[in-house]
Amino acid sequence: MLSLKSCAKINLALDVLGRNPSGYHRLNTIYHEVLTLTDEMQFELLEEAKIEFFCDHPEVPRDNTNPVMRAAERLQKTYAPHRGVKITLDKRIPLGSGLGGGSSNAATTLKALNELWELNLSRETLLTLAAEIGMDVPFFVLGGAALGMHYGEHLMPVPPLEGIGIEVIPTGIHVSTAEAYGALKLSECGQHLRDTSQFVRFLKGELELSAEERMTRLESWLHNDFEDSFFKQNPDLKEKYPTAHLTGTGGSLFRLKAKN
Repeated sequence: MLSLKSCAKINLALDVLGRNPSGYHRLNTIYHEVLTLTDEMQFELLEEAKIEFFCDHPEVPRDNTNPVMRAAERLQKTYAPHRGVKITLDKRIPLGSGLGGGSSNAATTLKALNELWELNLSRETLLTLAAEIGMDVPFFVLGGAALGMHYGEHLMPVPPLEGIGIEVIPTGIHVSTAEAYGALKLSECGQHLRDTSQFVRFLKGELELSAEERMTRLESWLHNDFEDSFFKQNPDLKEKYPTAHLTGTGGSLFRLKAKN
């Protein structure tokens, strides 16, 4: 049996740059893992060539609408038609929260079965497979922190935050990704690319900031094009958490905190 943690993510920056005829939206975003918020996943070999999936959360689908099943079936069909696995998911990352739980679970499944089934697939192959499952999935194959481009699946790794903690604030609000994109005013999006660029430069160590100004500058660079519509619909949250930011399309929030 193989047991792995499947972590959440936040978006330190999220710029929506437009919508392609295919329906996908072009993005510029900074992904960052949240290692303090994880699902637990167990993978157990089966003698039969079948995939069994169990989850403790009643709202998580067990069929191939779930990215875990799509990941497992994709690997089995292409690389391991005679292998089987039992997958158990202990769900802790809130659903529909912008924290990437489903994408993380899919990436963890790809990495786990690559090891358990002894496929020896390269990271590049796993990244290609991940993009076929969902645009956030490649980031979780990579991990750490990264600038996501195109639809989010083109990644440039950057060093993660050091000396800064991430506090996730669950709101209990489930946000439909389709509805979040539908509420966007694209003409007002993509106005903070310079802030994204500055944040990336900081992560890469290209900007020297004093301890006194570091948190102030980082706070000024945090942004998300989905925030305006989200906080208009939930003004009480903005009042309760004035320094918090939205992650993904919502509805969880997060704050950065300097570590002592």
